[in-house]
Amino acid sequence: MEFLAVYGDFMEMGFLWIGIAVVALIIKSFTKEYITLCVAAGALITAFMAFNKFDHKIVHQVVTFFISTIVLALFIQPYAMRKNEERRRLEAKEHNVPHKNEKAIVIVKIDNMNATGRISINGEEFEARTANGLPVAEGNTVTVVDHDGRMMLVL
Repeated sequence: MEFLAVYGDFMEMGFLWIGIAVVALIIKSFTKEYITLCVAAGALITAFMAFNKFDHKIVHQVVTFFISTIVLALFIQPYAMRKNEERRRLEAKEHNVPHKNEKAIVIVKIDNMNATGRISINGEEFEARTANGLPVAEGNTVTVVDHDGRMMLVL
C-alpha cells in the first residue's frame, strides 16, 4: 500500500509540472515573448523527471526546472531576438511603401532584362521594374506593389 502512496505523489507532481507547461504555452500564444516557451520546456523536462521517478524531492525538481529554463533561455533568446528583428524590418518595409497600390503610367518601356523603365505617379517620375519580369510597353498603366529606394516594383 505504501508503494501506491509514493507512486501517487510522483504522479501528482508530474501533472503539476505539465499544468505549468500548459499555462506557459497558453501565455505564449497571446504574447511574443519566447521566455514563456523556455518555461514550458523546463516544466516538461521536470515533469519527465517526476514521472520517471528520477528524483522524488520537490527541491530537486524545482532546481531542475530553474536550471533547464535558464539554459534553454540562453540558447533560445538570441535566436528569438534575431527573428523578432527580421519580422520588425519586414513589417516596417511593408507599411512604408510609398505609392503602394497606386496606378502609374509607364513613360519609358519597362524591361527588367535591359534594366530600363520609368513610370510617372502624379507627375513624379520613378525608375521601375516589373514584379513578374515581363516587359511593359510605354503608355500602359501599372500598379505599384513595392519599392527599393526610389525604384518602384510594379505589376
